[in-house]
Amino acid sequence: MKKIIGLALALTLALSLTACLGRGRVLPALNALNGEGEGEAAAQANAGSGAQPAQAGSVSGKDMEQAIAQALSAIGGPSRITLCGGGSIKFEPANEWVGMWGDSWEISDPDMSHADLLESIDSQLTTAGFTKGGGLLGWQWTVHAGVQNIGLILGNEEGDTITLYMTHFPNCYSAAYIAEQEAVMPKMIPAAWAMEVLPENFLIKWETKGGWLYTLARKDGSWLYASDGSQSDSDWASDYATYYAAVLQPDGSYQNYEYTDENMTPRERDWFTSSNETVDDALLNILDYEYESGMSDSGNLSMWVQMCKDYADGTSSAQMRFSITGSMVVLRTEEIAGVVCDVVGNEGGGMFGTEQEWAYDPTTGLLFRYSKDDDYDSETPLDDFFKVVEYTDSPATLGNYPG
Repeated sequence: MKKIIGLALALTLALSLTACLGRGRVLPALNALNGEGEGEAAAQANAGSGAQPAQAGSVSGKDMEQAIAQALSAIGGPSRITLCGGGSIKFEPANEWVGMWGDSWEISDPDMSHADLLESIDSQLTTAGFTKGGGLLGWQWTVHAGVQNIGLILGNEEGDTITLYMTHFPNCYSAAYIAEQEAVMPKMIPAAWAMEVLPENFLIKWETKGGWLYTLARKDGSWLYASDGSQSDSDWASDYATYYAAVLQPDGSYQNYEYTDENMTPRERDWFTSSNETVDDALLNILDYEYESGMSDSGNLSMWVQMCKDYADGTSSAQMRFSITGSMVVLRTEEIAGVVCDVVGNEGGGMFGTEQEWAYDPTTGLLFRYSKDDDYDSETPLDDFFKVVEYTDSPATLGNYPG
């Protein structure tokens, strides 16, 4: 079963590399996964290679434990680890043509159940600071190495065999390799959503692929929100923009108004508090579309900071569809709406073939553009699913609505 998965992933990797080379660019992260081309760290780091045979074959449980402990201790893990024995243990060294993981050990007729081994590894590695998470092959315990996660995998339960995998090739298990990856990783922003990083006064406009234009502004505590579907190709788009204003009152409450660009006569409507329980709830719906599930396809202002939060927490609770992965590279800078943004992408589409880019303000983490290859055609430009078209932290007239 392991070899079938390995061949499938190797084919996927080959297809991904073909797509990359078609654009004349090679992913450093894919080379890093195979321990190649990573400069001084790759040349010097060989943790884990001294305690195991060079060729595939049978090994003892002690040899397996020593090899895994040597690799993990080089990245901050324990110097000793207790695993399990069995009728036989077959070692298979890392092979870029067989799989995308590192060294592996297949334990036949194990003397411990899969559930008990999972619990044992978890208690040993989480205590050492490793983060437990799920993956394609099974449960994994990892530490960050730039945008990658490096550590140990306990394969999915398969009858009377248990398989352990290293996530990376042996020469990646070193402090030097981790430092090298962290030096080139995208900037991580410590925030949970856009309101934590937006200034006190601002005006921001963004558009989505469907042609909808949105505006959100705040000045001196008052709010303005507008949705304009006049340029949209959607069947349910409106021919005019609708504006909602929440004007702060001396007692801290809001006077709410709604009006359109066809008839700018305002009518009172508590949109911020009738459609939503509080102003904060309204902002969550505006800034973090479908925020409770993180299922926005188009992207939103909070996307990058939420991806950073998930990366730091080792979860996928803030942005379930988007995550910071080992296929991401820093591409360039780009000025969008007057802000110089860092552009990060998974060129060539990573494992699953869809090339994507995220452009964000490196100071605040606000997302200014999310684009992807919507038609899977490597010869055409990426489609912008979300893009900021105007931004200022000094709005001149906001707060005077509905005047």
